[in-house]
Amino acid sequence: MGQDITERKQAEETLRENHTRHANMIENIGDVIGIVGADGMTKYQSPNIEKWFGWKPEDIIGTNGWDKIHPEDNERIQKEFTKILEKETASLVEYRFKCKEGKYKWIELTAVNRINDPLINGVLLNYHDITERKQAESVLETERRRLADVIEGTNVGTWEWNIKTNELYWSDNVYRLFGWKPKEVFIDYETCRAKIHPDDVEMMEEKVQKAIEKNIEFN
Repeated sequence: MGQDITERKQAEETLRENHTRHANMIENIGDVIGIVGADGMTKYQSPNIEKWFGWKPEDIIGTNGWDKIHPEDNERIQKEFTKILEKETASLVEYRFKCKEGKYKWIELTAVNRINDPLINGVLLNYHDITERKQAESVLETERRRLADVIEGTNVGTWEWNIKTNELYWSDNVYRLFGWKPKEVFIDYETCRAKIHPDDVEMMEEKVQKAIEKNIEFN
């Protein structure tokens, strides 16, 4: 007696091909994929975690996910995780993730509640390394503070005009130069224009217009 199992074998081969394709795709994408249970235990990690963070999936699966979060970020991330579970929402967070070698890297992580999905039964994660971006932001913030300190130590006022919203930003020195307090005057272009001497309004507006059209500085 015999039975034709050709269709079944073809289906099995298709499944194997799809699994291999899926595994190769995950291994070569930039984001690491993970699943964390409602109890915080790691249920799955994609193989490419080793490429970015040194861990092998078997190092992570079955361990407490909170152990890999920097102590200074842990409480904040646990609160966010609780919100995701309670409201069944998605969330985007940044925090420091511990690598196998012991150092921490900044990651950007998207978490989606899939507790009620029987195939996942957890919070689905995808995350990637943003350490270089955070370092660049830190350098820019340091430079911004340094520039602000320099301006603060001079008698020079600076201002910015958002053309789209018609709002102006004045540095503290501008207020001091004119003897105003920030809450005493609403700063927009019309307010600023009204403070200019009538004889200088036309000249000032011409310079502003040229700055807008030709992206040039003016004094």
